[in-house]
Amino acid sequence: MGTTPTVAGEGDKTEPVQGSSEPPPSEVVQGIAQDIRHLRIREKAAASVFGVKAEYADEEHEPQAPFEFLALEALLSYALANLSEISVGVTERVSTLLHGMSTSEVISTNQLQELVEVKDAAEVFLRKAKELKAALDDVLSEPADMRMMYLSDARDGIARDLGDDDDVELLLEAYVKHASSLASTAQQNISRLQAASSHINLLLSSTRNRLLHLEIRVAITTLAFSAGGIIAGILGMNLLNGLEEHPTAFYFVVPFIALVSFTYWRIGRRALSYARRLKLSQAGMLGGAMREARIHQAVAMRKAKLERIHEMRDKVTGGRGKIEKPL
Repeated sequence: MGTTPTVAGEGDKTEPVQGSSEPPPSEVVQGIAQDIRHLRIREKAAASVFGVKAEYADEEHEPQAPFEFLALEALLSYALANLSEISVGVTERVSTLLHGMSTSEVISTNQLQELVEVKDAAEVFLRKAKELKAALDDVLSEPADMRMMYLSDARDGIARDLGDDDDVELLLEAYVKHASSLASTAQQNISRLQAASSHINLLLSSTRNRLLHLEIRVAITTLAFSAGGIIAGILGMNLLNGLEEHPTAFYFVVPFIALVSFTYWRIGRRALSYARRLKLSQAGMLGGAMREARIHQAVAMRKAKLERIHEMRDKVTGGRGKIEKPL
C-alpha cells in the first residue's frame, strides 16, 4: 500500500499520512479516528479469539464506510447524545414538579417559580431540537450538497451523479428521526406544563370568584345594617320627638329597624342571585353558539368532501365515456 495510517503519539498528536500534503486533522476528528481504529482492533481480536474466519487479512478488501461519514455520524451522535441528556433532565424535572404540585395541598411560590423555569428550559430545548432538525432537513433538500459530501470519492477522482447519495441520505434521515423524537418529547413536556398552568389559573380564578362573592355578601350585610342604623341615628338625636316618654315605643321601633335591615339584605341577595343566573345563562348561550358553529363547520366539511368525491367520480366516468365513445 502506498500510504500508512497515522500513529498516535504523546500529547495526543498524530503524524500526517505519508505521501500526503493534507494538513493534520483537528482534535475532534483526531479523537474520532482513534476511536474507530481501536474499535477495529478489538473487533479483529474478538474474531481471532472466537475462531471466526479471518476476513480482514487483506486491509484493502475490508468493507468500511468512508471516513467522512464515520466522522459525520460521530459528530451527530455526540450532538444528539447531549440533547438526549438534556431531554432526560428536563423530563425528570417536569415529572417531579407536577407530582409535587399534585400531592401538595397548597401550591407554594417556589413551585410556581420552578414551573416558570422548567417551562423556559423546555422551550429552549425544543428550539435547539428544531434547529438541528431544520439544519438536517436543509442538507437533505440539497442533492448537490449531499453529493459533495463524498470527500473520499472526490479525492480518488470518482465522479458521482446527482442523486447518487443513498448512504448519506439514509444517515441523515436516521438522525432527523431522532431529532424529531426529541422535539416531540419536548413538545409533550411543554404541553404538560401548559396544562398545569391552565389548571392553576382555573384554581386562582375560582378563588378570586369566591373572594368576590364573599366581599359582595359582606357589602350587602353592611348596607342592611346601615339602613337600620340610619333610623336608630335619627331617633337617637337629642331632639324632642314625642317618643321619649312612650312606654311601648321601644318594642315597636326595634322590630321596625330589623324589618328594614332584613328588607335591604333580601333585596341585595336577590340582585346577586339574578346577576349570577344572568352570567350563567350568557355562558350557556355562548357555549351553545360555539357548539352550533362546530356542528355547522363539520356539516360544511362533510358536504365539501362529498362534493369532491362526486366530482372525482364524474371525471372518472366522463373519461371512460370519452374513451369508449369512438369504439
